[in-house]
Amino acid sequence: RVLQFGTGRLLRGLCADVFARANDDPSVPWEGSVVAVQSTGHHRADAINHRDGRFHLRVRGIRSGSRIDETREVTEPSIALAAERDWSRVLAVAREPALDLIISNTTEAGLRVPEHPEQIDGPDAPRSFIGKLLAVLTERARTYPDRPLTIVPCELLESNGALLRKAVLSHATACRADAAAAAWIAGHVRFADSLVDRICTAPGIDDDPLDTVVEPYALWAIRDPDGATGPLAFCADPDPGKSTDRSAISAETDTRARASVHADIDPFYQRKIRVLNGAHIAVVHLGLLAGLGTGGYLEELLEREILPALEHDGIGGGEAFAAEVLDRFANPFLAHALAEIEKGSAQKVGIRLAPTVIAHRARTGRPPALIALAFAGWAERTRRTLLTQPGMNSALGSDITSPLVEAVERPGAFASALFGTVAHRFEGSLDGETVREAAEAIESAGAEQAIDRALG
Repeated sequence: RVLQFGTGRLLRGLCADVFARANDDPSVPWEGSVVAVQSTGHHRADAINHRDGRFHLRVRGIRSGSRIDETREVTEPSIALAAERDWSRVLAVAREPALDLIISNTTEAGLRVPEHPEQIDGPDAPRSFIGKLLAVLTERARTYPDRPLTIVPCELLESNGALLRKAVLSHATACRADAAAAAWIAGHVRFADSLVDRICTAPGIDDDPLDTVVEPYALWAIRDPDGATGPLAFCADPDPGKSTDRSAISAETDTRARASVHADIDPFYQRKIRVLNGAHIAVVHLGLLAGLGTGGYLEELLEREILPALEHDGIGGGEAFAAEVLDRFANPFLAHALAEIEKGSAQKVGIRLAPTVIAHRARTGRPPALIALAFAGWAERTRRTLLTQPGMNSALGSDITSPLVEAVERPGAFASALFGTVAHRFEGSLDGETVREAAEAIESAGAEQAIDRALG
């Protein structure tokens, strides 16, 4: 039995697909059912129950250059409960002998320790996700104090299992939870780090709101939490020695998702952050400036700077993953608005680009020219936003300080000053002068010509 906190599209488009595949595949030693918990409200839970857990999953996109467009019915979860209304039934699931796995996909903020203690043993559901999970675990500890339990959070945070464990134990202390239950959580509950990746979008306006559109690519990589083989038997390829994404996706002819277990999932995380997310944030501003005419920039960025840096840092599987990234970017069915992707750029550029920049400098002794141009594109987009909205913080997420305001009429100086707000992340591997020169190239020739020149 699986207890699932959350009823959103990622859980339908990825996790439900994984469980349905495992139930249908006789070679997978797992047969299970899912109870979903809607944390706030009840309408989605009611809709799931009204349809007996059935919804349509439409897979649309590109794989190995071929177009895919297929629809299938998925039946998962088997039942949905609303925490505010059905809390006693949620606790009853915690007492079921068959329960051996909990998964979650709330929000990244949901893994934070709540600010205030909550009543854990009351008749009503605690307000926070951490409180709800603590209450369920306390009930489980009292019922089966000698049985282990595995938890796999699917929130998009690095080391999400470790973060969730820390938050639950900290909240247990703050709430003065049952000491025996807290000890059981610390000693018997396995919190497994995981990484999920699949674009899941809403269906058409005339379709059922539970129906979900997904891309062919799917990743659910789970770090082996000290031998939790039974609860993770739904993973079709539980081989901790494998480290490439090919072990975590379906075969070329099969678009159903599957999960995989690994001794270390950091290579998956690094590939996603540096290849997928890094390329995304590098190309988005230049694409908007150049009217989407980036003329091979993305492919050259991957080949010249991102993939060699990944290899320099000893992370394999980059080329195969990059090929899939290009397929994903070419997907004509999933509309990702560039203006949405660029939001919060000041936070994204350091996390997504700094490892590549540092490794490139260590490998070549030079700053990466194409990523420098990407920074210049970010600066120009920020500068133009400030010019049209004077005195306001940029919609791109960077704090507008006095030096930036003073330089707003000078693109090169503005780019250098803006880079200065994130330069500490790059350990001297990229400098403001290089970014300034790239910004001046955009100013003098336009983004499209600047890209052509950088590509040589």
